[in-house]
Formats: sequence, C-alpha cells, structure tokens
Amino acid sequence: MLKGTLTIGFMWVLLCGSAIGQTSGSLPYSDDPMEQFRQAMERRSMKAAWSAVIIVQQGAGTKRDPKRADEMWSELWDKLAQPSAGLNPPPNAVSLLRAAANLGLPSAMRRLSEILEHGEFGFTPDPIAAAEWRKRAAEVASQQQ
Repeated sequence: MLKGTLTIGFMWVLLCGSAIGQTSGSLPYSDDPMEQFRQAMERRSMKAAWSAVIIVQQGAGTKRDPKRADEMWSELWDKLAQPSAGLNPPPNAVSLLRAAANLGLPSAMRRLSEILEHGEFGFTPDPIAAAEWRKRAAEVASQQQ
C-alpha cells in the first residue's frame, strides 16, 4: 500500500511539471522534508513542496506525521488557489487537490467537498460526492487526534 501510494504521489509530481514547479533555480538539497518544504514555498516551487508533503504524509525516510502533512498541504493549496499570491491556479490544481485527498489529507478532502458542493472550478454540483468526502475527512481527522 505504501509503495503504491508513494508511486502515485511521485508520478503526480512528474506529471505536474511546469504547471506547479515554478521556481528560479534549483533548491539546495535538504534531507529534512520540513526544510525542503520551507525552501520550496519561499521559492514558489510547488512541485518540491508537494514532494515534501508526500514524504511527511507517508513517512518515507522520516517520521510519518499525517497531521503536519495536512497543515503543509493547506499552506500549499493556499498558494496554488490564490492569484494574489502571484500564482494563478494552474489548470490541474483540482487534480492536485484530488491527489492530496486520495493521499488522505483531511484539509484536501474538505476543500474537495466544498468544490463539489458548490460547483466551483467548473464542476457540476454533486452533493452526494461532497457528503462522501466530508465524511471521509471527518473520519481521517478523528484518527489523527
């Protein structure tokens, strides 16, 4: 399960490419995913930030911390979804959101629920799917307490 989840996450990073990997130059190497995330966010490298979220969520080479990964995801989504942050939401932002929800990040599940509930990003409102994502988010969040 872990291997498959990591593979999906890292495949997503590769597929996103330039749409979320906006950076000026390469990031200095850090074996600390929290430091990698901080540097990635400072340099607006969404691809590197997403990689750090996956590493923290899955505990790949570091202590698994789903609650912290969820906080990191929220910060990343805020950067992706706010044009005032200097980035227009990339066309595949909702695909990244779905990947984060499928990875088990409650804040991503809640945001996806809102999108489906209200029909944002061009989606047709789907209250049933929205309710399912809200329920999953609550279940996962309660397990992280």
